[in-house]
Amino acid sequence: MPLAYVNGTITPIERATVNVEDRCLQFADGLYEVIRAYGGRLFRLGPHLDRMRQGMAALDLPEPRTPAGLEALLEELRERSGEPDGQLYVQLTRGTAPRSHVPPPDMEPTLIVTYRAAAPVPEERYREGARAITHADVRWQWCHLKTTALVANVALRTLAHRAGAYECLLHRDGLVTEATSSNVFAVIDGVLRTSPRSERILSGVTRAAVLEVAERLGLPRREEAFSLEEVSRAEELFVTGTMTEVMPVVVLDGRPVGDGRPGPITRRLQEAYRDLVRSETAG
Repeated sequence: MPLAYVNGTITPIERATVNVEDRCLQFADGLYEVIRAYGGRLFRLGPHLDRMRQGMAALDLPEPRTPAGLEALLEELRERSGEPDGQLYVQLTRGTAPRSHVPPPDMEPTLIVTYRAAAPVPEERYREGARAITHADVRWQWCHLKTTALVANVALRTLAHRAGAYECLLHRDGLVTEATSSNVFAVIDGVLRTSPRSERILSGVTRAAVLEVAERLGLPRREEAFSLEEVSRAEELFVTGTMTEVMPVVVLDGRPVGDGRPGPITRRLQEAYRDLVRSETAG
């Protein structure tokens, strides 16, 4: 059953409500995380919450008050839902107050959590690969903070969808940064590359896991930005994310990537990533 938690109350998701003066509605003044559950276990909950707490420190958002701690609450909601393979959404806002750019002191944050069954990506998409387009990165400068201010991401992902593409790869000053809801990897001259951690990208938990398994496999790799020209001649291209996992991109802006099929490095990383998930979520 899809469930929601809002400031101490757990209800069916369709009954959950939030005050109209919550600052997330008025200013997108909040943070969020999306965490995947496999077989009844949350995958890499710790790194997700570490990143959220780093964002809380950067934006001066207090830790939400929960009786047994945030981690325990998330596990409880997952268990009560009865869905073993699910998507957990955690949102923390600055709280509720009459609209003013400067928030009043000592606000109580709003904690919203939802849990529902994960919508699976068709397996043939992973086997055959996906299409993507490119667009200038028009987002704000603090992309390393996972805030709820996603209107640019929404607009560009919608643009990709209307073009029959799975994702939109973003570029700034001629360099690929990331995609609208995923990180980007390319194999260029036999080397696996992805943008380094910086304020230009959200350093994904899945991105980190893929770099881990690439190291275990002994693959040549560099956290180094690449240009649009370089990606246009890449042998392989893929995007990563919590719900995306490792998705090959085989057509970019209407042109085939490599030979137009998922490449051998991408396939090895797909398999190794899934092995990692199984090893960490096995009962």
